[in-house]
Amino acid sequence: MEPLKITFEMVFPIVLGWPWIALDGLLAHFELLRTLGSDYFLLESKKVETEMVNDLYIPLGRWHDIYMSSVSIFEPKKIFEETIYKRFETKGAINIGKRKRQKVHINSGYFRNFMIALPYIPAQKVIFYAFGERERIEEILSYVPGLGKKVAIGFGEIKNIKVESIDKNYSLVKDGLAMRPIPAEYTKDYEEIARLAYTFPYWD
Repeated sequence: MEPLKITFEMVFPIVLGWPWIALDGLLAHFELLRTLGSDYFLLESKKVETEMVNDLYIPLGRWHDIYMSSVSIFEPKKIFEETIYKRFETKGAINIGKRKRQKVHINSGYFRNFMIALPYIPAQKVIFYAFGERERIEEILSYVPGLGKKVAIGFGEIKNIKVESIDKNYSLVKDGLAMRPIPAEYTKDYEEIARLAYTFPYWD
């Protein structure tokens, strides 16, 4: 294992539902997808995925019980708000109306309409630091189609991913700043503390 800097060059901006993207969570997600193939999409719940993710081998060093990988560093670091709409469109819905009184429910269920506001980050680069196995990390990252939420409609499209070896390990701390959530009990001192998940699966 070696210290690494991972740079994503972006084509389109990123939308998020959380302040950052955790590299260890990203690697775990796509390693599970790589391992299960199409069966990944048949998982019943996040609980099932949680149990399976914990059994994966992630090519990162560990310090205590956390992986040696940073959260995302956005360049430039500007945040706006983007509103995303989803509406049911009758165009192309060729099977609707063949039965009498057939209705499409747009207030709930699969076809429901919604409007959601999300943080919008027009980053040109997204940087992560890690301490891990370079070749295996590159292999897993080759499966990543985009970063953040709403990748299916074009957000977070990636132009290029560069993984390079560096001299110092910045996966946990750089210039006196934590590069990822670190439990307070693992530190000698700290300036800020917050209640949040510090290892994947981050929804657990």
